Amino acid sequence: MLCSGHTADLCHPALVYATPAQFLTSAVPFLRDGLEHGEPCLAITSARNVALLREALGADAAAVDLHPADAWLTTPWRALVAYRRWVERNTGGVSAIAPQRRVRVLAEPFAPNRTAAAAREWTRYEALLNVAFAALPLTLLCSYDAAALPETVIADALRAHPQLLEPSQQLRENPTYVDLRSLSAALDAVALEPAATPVAEQQVDTDLHALRGFVAAQAQRAGVPGARISDMTFAAHEVAANACTHGGGDAVLRTWTADGEFLCEVADRGAGMSDPLAGNVEPAVTQPSGRGLWLARQLCDLVQVRTGAAGTTVRLHVTLG
Repeated sequence: MLCSGHTADLCHPALVYATPAQFLTSAVPFLRDGLEHGEPCLAITSARNVALLREALGADAAAVDLHPADAWLTTPWRALVAYRRWVERNTGGVSAIAPQRRVRVLAEPFAPNRTAAAAREWTRYEALLNVAFAALPLTLLCSYDAAALPETVIADALRAHPQLLEPSQQLRENPTYVDLRSLSAALDAVALEPAATPVAEQQVDTDLHALRGFVAAQAQRAGVPGARISDMTFAAHEVAANACTHGGGDAVLRTWTADGEFLCEVADRGAGMSDPLAGNVEPAVTQPSGRGLWLARQLCDLVQVRTGAAGTTVRLHVTLG
């Protein structure tokens, strides 16, 4: 049985397919095996694959929670929250000591139309799962369409998966797998793209009310939809507040538009965060601080963080229109 013996921890293999038939050859047995073992099953994949699964599963499709990926996997950080809540709801409450029952998920996290910057953050998300969900009673199979995705994107994503799933439903160890810290370092080695001109700039100080007004005015001028202006303004406030506290006392905020996005970044002289989970996973309710960057990631369409000798830069993206 797939992931046999993994009764109380994460099993996270990858599947690469080139045709719809190859997808079904692995996906249908994967889901049926879960149903036969009494495991709640969730499938988040392309609209085409959802339709194929409904047909191939027949009457069993009613027992699988099927959703198109573009509605569920909007950003990596919202996906982390949604998956954890689904797992907790369907296990009847997660306990690392005595989980009530195992659950099974088939996911297709990469869409062909995502930018290279977004693809890197989805790769980071895959690596985050291995640590953030390590103790969950979850079998999570991630599928990748080799006919639609660049080879480099698939190669990067596979590095976040400890195992690979063969068409025979047998698992094999993934020789390219690397741990979260190593993969994050490789992703962060890709420099942020230069800001597009014109750039509006504001010094970050303790007057965050004025800074919020500046960001809101720039977002409105750029054509950001009304509700998203509030999202970006709050996200920028949280990042700027972090810079005031941890950024070495000298930070600047910049905004501009490029490629259909409004961007806002805060650059400071701080050393950044040593914990790769920080700001990526939802803080515990008992944690008194550390929610600012996580909240920004919930509100924005993309968040990039880079730390180097000169300090730390946090770049926020919101799509226009």
